[in-house]
Amino acid sequence: MKLSEKEHKVLVSIVKLAIVNNNLVKATELVDDNVAWFGREGISDLCNFTARQASGIMSSLSRKGLINHFDPSKKDGWIVTSSGLEVADEILSSDAMA
Repeated sequence: MKLSEKEHKVLVSIVKLAIVNNNLVKATELVDDNVAWFGREGISDLCNFTARQASGIMSSLSRKGLINHFDPSKKDGWIVTSSGLEVADEILSSDAMA
């Protein structure tokens, strides 16, 4: 799947943080217990984007099926989907080989 540079940065940053915080090795390990919750403010801080940029990137990743607003009642109710975890895993694996 083709991702823009900013989409790549957001997806990989979220997943890397979840992997590190949970002592995991691969993104796909998050599938059974997805603890990669995030919101626009977290993306802004993590990736150094404005809130507007973060919203646009999140909308794009959502349209691609890589993230989902799992709990709309919460501003941090976003998660990386199974497809998003697979894409992130491929990216991280290819980055490790480079």
